[in-house]
Amino acid sequence: MSKASDFVNYLLSLMHSDDKKALATLKRLRETPYVPGHYKPGATRLLWRFTEGDPEASAFQKDMRFLVALAFAWYPHRGVHYGNFGTTYRAVMKDLKSGPSVEARFDKILSEKFTASLFHYVFSFVSLARAREVPINWFRLLEDLENWHDPMRSVQRAWQKEAFVFTPKPKNDNEIAAEAAV
Repeated sequence: MSKASDFVNYLLSLMHSDDKKALATLKRLRETPYVPGHYKPGATRLLWRFTEGDPEASAFQKDMRFLVALAFAWYPHRGVHYGNFGTTYRAVMKDLKSGPSVEARFDKILSEKFTASLFHYVFSFVSLARAREVPINWFRLLEDLENWHDPMRSVQRAWQKEAFVFTPKPKNDNEIAAEAAV
């Protein structure tokens, strides 16, 4: 199991925990803005093993773990979800029926390179998913964010592919009959 999976499993376990202090700390995470590299009081103890206590993790990976912890604290949806953040985008857009501002937010996420801005746009999109009760694959989100700076931009391309996958409109009886007559 990867460190990203271990971390998300840890967050999920906190939601089922009797540790009231850990739960309160997790909930407090969402109360104040996050500055990359500066962890909130109480969060250091809670997340130490996966952030500062992980000598193999880069500063960027630690920040992405903290971002996912904050987003999870904001929207601890426990439902099973498949796909990546592009799948989440597609579900949000389907629920909205339109939304150029949502599309613009998603485009900003895909083009973002810097941690602070990436955090802002991802968290903003998590808020949209939360408002519409669209589940998020926390395991995949963290894994993707930790690989965000892949020179081939494989994460961004995978998100785009899922977000904008073509789904044909169902045909009505008249269209089917017209095609059969040809």
